[in-house]
Order: sequence, then C-alpha cells, then structure tokens
Amino acid sequence: MRKTKNSKVVPGASSSGTNEAWQKEGSGKHDPRDDWHRLDAMQEEKFVSSTNETSRLEALLRQRQGASGDKREAARASWQASITKEEPGPEYKGPRLKFPLGEEDVYSLYHHVKTKPDVPLHPGYMANMLFNAQKLYQQLPRVTEITHSDGKHDKFVVVGDIHGQLADLLYIVEKQGFPGPGRTMYLFNGDFVDRGKYGVEVMTLLVAFKLAFPDSIHMNRGNHEDD
Repeated sequence: MRKTKNSKVVPGASSSGTNEAWQKEGSGKHDPRDDWHRLDAMQEEKFVSSTNETSRLEALLRQRQGASGDKREAARASWQASITKEEPGPEYKGPRLKFPLGEEDVYSLYHHVKTKPDVPLHPGYMANMLFNAQKLYQQLPRVTEITHSDGKHDKFVVVGDIHGQLADLLYIVEKQGFPGPGRTMYLFNGDFVDRGKYGVEVMTLLVAFKLAFPDSIHMNRGNHEDD
C-alpha cells in the first residue's frame, strides 16, 4: 500500500477510501479517558434516576403506612373505649370494681385472687387497669428515687423474685401488711412472672396496688419483664 508523505495508515482501515482510514499527523488523537468520563456520566445518570425512583416509592410507602397506621390507631382507640366501658353480666362471679381504683376495690380484688385465683377477672376491669397503669408509668421517670425516711410509712420491705408464685405474694402481704400510707412501702425487684402458675394474678395484684397506692409500691423491671 502506498503512503503519502506526512500521513499514516490506520490499522484495520480499507484502502478503498469508503471508510475514512486516513488520519493526518498532527490532528487530535483519541484519549481513552474520554470513554471513562462518558461511562462515569452514564452511571451517574442511572444512579440519579434510580434514586429518584426509590424516593418516589418510599414516599408512596410512607403515605400508605401512614394511612394504615391511622386506621390501626383509630381501631385501637375504638376498641379501648368499648372494652373499658363494658360491664360484667349477672353470670360474672368475680369482684365488682370501680375506677379509679380505691382501697375498697383493692381489698375486694385481693380477697378474690386469694380465694378464687382460677376465676378470671372481667376483661373490662383488666383493660381498665392496664390502660391506667400505662398512663401512670408513662408519667414516671426511668429511674425513680424513693425514700423511707419521710415518715409516711411504718416500714419498708424489699421483695425479690416472685416468679408467678401467688402463695408467696399473699404470704408476704399478710405478714408485712397491706401497702399504703401509714402502713408498708414495698419495693419489688422484678421477675414477677414465669415459672409459677399464677403470673397473671400476681401482676394483677401488683398493678392494682400501684394504681391505688402509687407512692407505697415500686416495681423494678426484671429480665423476665424485658419483652
């Protein structure tokens, strides 16, 4: 193949001239970095497009979850209002309680749990107690400082693990006295449930004590109450 002066043959080019096969020396040369720049720009464009699509999906999910959450909260509020107003019928064999719980209500509940632990409390009463306890504890600090030196109680009793042993709790209360101002202040150091048969009844009594005598009974959460 003949070459003219000041020119060169481009590899793979045809000598027919149908494809531009000749590049004169001194003209701009191809820089491989340009390909990387173009590729990087394409990838950046794809990333931005993907991010925008993800953002639109996230906004849609949040909108749907928000609507679903509002419905759940409305259903929960409706159920709470309904069950807390529910009154037991004539077939109910348990105590008749009034809210907010007073001393007479707690004595009645205590006697019921002591004598008929297998007869469940009415669901409306249980719901009232749990919702009231939730409201009470939400107002308390994570760490509560207590003192017995103010003279408001005759004695201060620290109780270890109960673990659902209702007989143990009843024995302690009968030996050490009912909680309340001028009587006994209790500190229960967690692990109220599990192992024993009457975890629900134990918690029912402790919650009732707390609602009726909030300054006379304190409960630390144990590892069996971490859920």
